[in-house]
Amino acid sequence: MTLLPPFARDPQAPAPGEPGWIPGESPLAGAIRLSIDGPVKTTHWLLPDVVPNVPVLEAALRAHDISAIYALDREYAPFWCPPCGKSYCRNCWVVWVPYDEGFYDCTRGRCPESHERIMDD
Repeated sequence: MTLLPPFARDPQAPAPGEPGWIPGESPLAGAIRLSIDGPVKTTHWLLPDVVPNVPVLEAALRAHDISAIYALDREYAPFWCPPCGKSYCRNCWVVWVPYDEGFYDCTRGRCPESHERIMDD
C-alpha cells in the first residue's frame, strides 16, 4: 500500500509506452491516492470532500494497523481476512469475479482458511 501525494506517479500505473498507458493527465491527479498492490490491484482517489479521514488512514498506515484501515473502508485492505485477523499475499487468495447479466458485479476472494469476502465492489 502506498499513500501518494498529489501529482505523484502511481507505481501501478503503466509508464509511457507500456501497454495500458493513456497519454494526458487525469483530472484526479491532484488528489491524494491510495495505491494497493494486492490480490486486487487498485487505486483509490481520496478526495477531501468525500474522504475526510485521510489523516486517520495515514496514521493507520504508519502504525501498520490493517484492521483500522479495513474499518475505514474494506476495499482499502483487500488482502486482509477479518475472521483470521491476518493479511495474505495475492498468491494465497483464490479470487473470482462474478458478473450480473454480463456486467461486473464485484471481486470476491477466499483466504487459505476458506473465509470468503468481497474485495472490490
